[in-house]
Amino acid sequence: MADTDSLDDSIHFTRSLPVQWQALDSPLSEFQLAANDQANLVLLDGIAMLEEQPKVEEGSPMAADITRMDAKLDLMMSMLSRLMAHFEKFPAQQTVTLSAHYIAWHEADEMPSGGPNGTLDIYIHPTIITPLRVPVTLESGGRAAITGLGARVQNAWEKYLFRQHRREVAQSKNPG
Repeated sequence: MADTDSLDDSIHFTRSLPVQWQALDSPLSEFQLAANDQANLVLLDGIAMLEEQPKVEEGSPMAADITRMDAKLDLMMSMLSRLMAHFEKFPAQQTVTLSAHYIAWHEADEMPSGGPNGTLDIYIHPTIITPLRVPVTLESGGRAAITGLGARVQNAWEKYLFRQHRREVAQSKNPG
């Protein structure tokens, strides 16, 4: 088991998620990193928009309509995701701790093998079948250092982590 307390990032969360390792013979090229950053930024921005509650003034004539539309879109996203899951094979779920600069595994047998450099595909949202592809370098102690994320993606990643961490803390205070 990885020592998640030794992760030097204070904002983190632990979850069982589909994760897939892809070992690389050489680091990603600048072009590959830029393309990866663009895809990750679209994913993280999309998740932020999905998780954002519509801001509608109570009593406004459109409040009920916007709330209903939001619920319908959520339902459609969920249905589409379930449909697409039949065509897309997800990797096995693993319990991982995600932070701004590291990913830690909780079971030693789940730690990837192969060369030290690679990418992790992490399916971070249950209704989106696109993974976050994270360039990493495997380290000892059951963890991998996140490498090669551009500044905008790193910022979006940290905001995502903060929202998830905040949600995890709120749920631990209100388990029911």
